[in-house]
Order: sequence, then structure tokens, then C-alpha cells
Amino acid sequence: MKKKNLTLNLTQNALMCACAIVLSIFESFIPDLPFIIPGMKPGLANIVTMTAIEGFGFSSALYVTVAKSAFVLITRGFTAFLMSFSGGLASMLVMYLILKSKAFSFGCIGTGIAGAFTHNIAQLAMASLLTDTLIFFYLPIISLISFITGTITGTAVYFILPPVLNALKKDKNSAKYT
Repeated sequence: MKKKNLTLNLTQNALMCACAIVLSIFESFIPDLPFIIPGMKPGLANIVTMTAIEGFGFSSALYVTVAKSAFVLITRGFTAFLMSFSGGLASMLVMYLILKSKAFSFGCIGTGIAGAFTHNIAQLAMASLLTDTLIFFYLPIISLISFITGTITGTAVYFILPPVLNALKKDKNSAKYT
């Protein structure tokens, strides 16, 4: 029984990591807009991270974050990895704390916005460390973009999460009898 649970967890984590990587690949095809910060993307992998937190827990969300960042390292280099990992880890921690906290009730959209903002702030901090320049003058535009992208990812999670949680309940019930 324990081996089946380990196999199920491994399979679920691999599926979540694959989804995050596919969304990362999809984002790489979105061209940079000239009036926005270079390299800024909508953060679609946060959909998978939030789903992993709610459906599978902290360790699964951490696997997703690390796997996506490792993919970025392999495909885009060390600087992109640092940017991805710093933003991904910070946003995953904030989203985990919000989603698992009994004191806060931000909902999917509020959590998506908080995750997007945290991701962008962590990336700004990393970029500042890497370039030796203070680039926090981007903060106003990043705040606006975080609100927009966080709303998009939060809305996606709002619609994706119930079927995922429902499927997990069915998997757990069927696993008891196999």
C-alpha cells in the first residue's frame, strides 16, 4: 500500500512539473512588449504551483518550482535560472502561506496577485544583485502588471482547482480498495 502511494505521489509530481514546464515553454514564445520590462512574462506556471499547493502540498509545489527552474537553467542559462528560482521560490512560499493560513482568505485571485507581485519583487532584487544597479524604479509598472497577471492566473486556478481536487478525492478513495 505504501509503495502504491509513493508511485502515485511521484506520478502526480511528475505531471505537475511537466505542466509547469510546458507553460514555461509556451511563455517563451510570447514576444516581449516594447513598453514593458524586458523578459517579463505572465507567470503561467504559477497556475501549476497554486494547484500543487492546494492539491498535493508544500513538497509538490517545491518540486514544481525546482523542476521549472532547472528547465530554465538548461534552456536559458544560469542568469535566467537565478531569476526564475528566486522569483519562483519566493512566490511559492508566499502563496503557500496565504493558501494554508487560517487567518487570511484571499481566494485564488488574491493569492495569484500576491504570488505574481512577490515573484516580480524577488526577480527585481535578484536583477539588482546581478547588475549592481538599483532597478526598483520598475516597481510601479511591476505592481500594475502583477495585478493583471495575478488576476489571470488566479482566475485560471479558480476554474482548474475544483476538478483537480475532485479527481484527487476519487483517486484516494479508489486507492484504498486496490
